[in-house]
Amino acid sequence: MASRSTRTRGPSEVLRHLERHLDRENQRLDSRREELHEVREAIRELVLTQTPLRPLSRHTDIEVVPSEVAADIIGGLYDEVGPESCIRNVTQTFDTGPGIEDERVRDAQTRLAGGMEMRVIYPLSLLDSASGRRWVSVWAEAGERQRFVPEPPSEFFIAGEAAVLACSTWNDPDSDYILIRDPMIVQAFIALHDAVYAAGVPLQSSDSGKGPGPRSGSEDERLIDLMALGLKDEAIARTMATSLRTVRRRIAALMDDEGVDTRFQLGAALQARGRLTAGGLPGRPQDGSPRPLSRPRR
Repeated sequence: MASRSTRTRGPSEVLRHLERHLDRENQRLDSRREELHEVREAIRELVLTQTPLRPLSRHTDIEVVPSEVAADIIGGLYDEVGPESCIRNVTQTFDTGPGIEDERVRDAQTRLAGGMEMRVIYPLSLLDSASGRRWVSVWAEAGERQRFVPEPPSEFFIAGEAAVLACSTWNDPDSDYILIRDPMIVQAFIALHDAVYAAGVPLQSSDSGKGPGPRSGSEDERLIDLMALGLKDEAIARTMATSLRTVRRRIAALMDDEGVDTRFQLGAALQARGRLTAGGLPGRPQDGSPRPLSRPRR
């Protein structure tokens, strides 16, 4: 009886077989993702219908919002105030919290493209990581107006003059949220946001001539502001999108212009001439004493 011959597959045939197998698996994954998305939306709708907002005590203008529905509340507030209103936001983190879901990001960027103004306060520490700088850059290109401060207040979101969505526990982004519609409290949050926004530093100089507390677009003034906020030379270079050598050369030029030998002396000289404009956050003493500017990292 003749033996049955076997055929060895060539490399090209093996590759085609693997490609067909990968294509089938990718189709299965896409189908599974669609199913999971439908389940997620069903759960969200169920939570919204089964978990009504709970009034705090008997004050109907302040309501508790479970964290799992906060993103949907933000979407509703966008629709409520319309494209002509100003959105004010304080963000302490960019990778957690409501509003970072893909559909919410697309919605917000579409509204920015349609002319809605959004003013956002970020912590300076966000610029220390590549992912943080990438997040800030994407939103700046979308039209978001940004300010950076050393320590922003608790996270909150203000929709025009209609409502505030804030952490139910101050300065705790992991807590639930409260929706505030009391006009006096909303105005207090607006005043707080505007004061901190005015004290912050814009990442892009083109963002310095609009909104509360307009600032000069001069590169030297931006450099002075960033130094006064305590940034190291490396962080200043990243923030200003320039080289570390350029930053230190500009600082040396400022010291030469003022006729001083140290950065502390530079801070005193600039303070005396009224050129220190950064800082002044609410709750910080303003005693008129000179602020030492940041020292280079050794």
